[in-house]
Amino acid sequence: MYKGFMKILTLVFVSLLLNPLSAGIKKKFSADLLIPKNNYFMTGLKDDWIATDKGQHFLGSFMATGIATLSLKRFAGYSSSKSINIGVSFSLSLGLLKETYDGRNNWQRFSYKDLTADLLGTFLGYLVFR
Repeated sequence: MYKGFMKILTLVFVSLLLNPLSAGIKKKFSADLLIPKNNYFMTGLKDDWIATDKGQHFLGSFMATGIATLSLKRFAGYSSSKSINIGVSFSLSLGLLKETYDGRNNWQRFSYKDLTADLLGTFLGYLVFR
């Protein structure tokens, strides 16, 4: 059962990684890049609460929490509490680093909405994988 579950998680994770690549190519050649960046946090790009991007952040954080937690439990021999703490920390760190990186680029911005989706995905991962 565990092997089947890990195969499904791996397939979902790979498909999640491939989808933003195609979105990134579309953004590079988008007319939205012509809008000047006013400050560190704002660009002319829309940032809706209900968007594909938020689902990707939610699912990515959930899977990062789960993969890190299960890997530490299964392969490194950590206790349940220690592995979930490291898994949650890892997932939140990834989300925060990504948003910080986005805020430094001209074609993206720091998004509190993305960070909220990361937090919710990590919380669900905590509930499921603890």
